[in-house]
Amino acid sequence: MPYKQVINAHQQALAYARQRLQPQFPNITDEQWESLFVQYQPTLWVESDTPGAMVEEQALERFANWIHLSLDTDLGEDAVPLYSHDAYYLARNDVWYTQQAKRLLASDPKLTRPESVEGMRALIYRLAAGNSIAERIYSTYENLVAKK
Repeated sequence: MPYKQVINAHQQALAYARQRLQPQFPNITDEQWESLFVQYQPTLWVESDTPGAMVEEQALERFANWIHLSLDTDLGEDAVPLYSHDAYYLARNDVWYTQQAKRLLASDPKLTRPESVEGMRALIYRLAAGNSIAERIYSTYENLVAKK
């Protein structure tokens, strides 16, 4: 791709990302948007048959989360954060584990009945198996925080 087209694609993608994320970050200046975009280098979606370029949806979600971390912004009560499908998946799993543990404790507070022991064992095995999505996200954010 010729340099001029690359610059145009960059500008179009930055404008697209800014339009989508401006409500989340109303106080970011033009210079900050440019700097953040260049630092993060999100994956761009460039149309081959049209001159349009934009940031892929998942890359846009990651970029928004990265901006929150980088600028340590406060979303406020009315803001709607951009959570990915991975975040929903992890939250759903966490809620499920919590509900299972509460059920076990409610039915057998001392956890002495055999069925309680089996329930605990099942939960521990599921937790010990790990979660590749959680590990990937943890690693990504650990690396991001380490660079700060």
